[in-house]
Amino acid sequence: MHFFDRKQLENLSGLDPEIERQFKMIISGKNAMRGEENEFCPPADMILGPDHLVIVIELAGIKRDDIQLGMGEHELVIRGYRNEPGQIEKDRYLGMEINFGPFTRSFRLPTGLDTEGIQANYSDGFLVIRIPRNPDVPVRLTLEDEQ
Repeated sequence: MHFFDRKQLENLSGLDPEIERQFKMIISGKNAMRGEENEFCPPADMILGPDHLVIVIELAGIKRDDIQLGMGEHELVIRGYRNEPGQIEKDRYLGMEINFGPFTRSFRLPTGLDTEGIQANYSDGFLVIRIPRNPDVPVRLTLEDEQ
């Protein structure tokens, strides 16, 4: 494995400006394919229990008012925005793993859930969404091409 000195990579003169921008985003840990605002994808778990489907999303550093939940047909959508902390003095990054900016997460929901009874709780940087199971309908994932 070959490691680069960051100073070697800071000046990439001679490259096409767009290639240089994307390359710098890649080596900085940001996803070059997600646009200028550095969208990110917060990690999530989905757990199917005997009475509920539970979705847990890690949203550290995001204010409750910056989170939106929406329901579509068999789909739960969570959108939000994480602001970069303003009190941190930045001279030069030595590592960059925390992403800021907008995010959207969509979850395809199985049939057999009571989406009218959805509950959400946000605490300690985790959004926990509970969707009760409908006891009269078996839980079953629908495929995209099924109608």
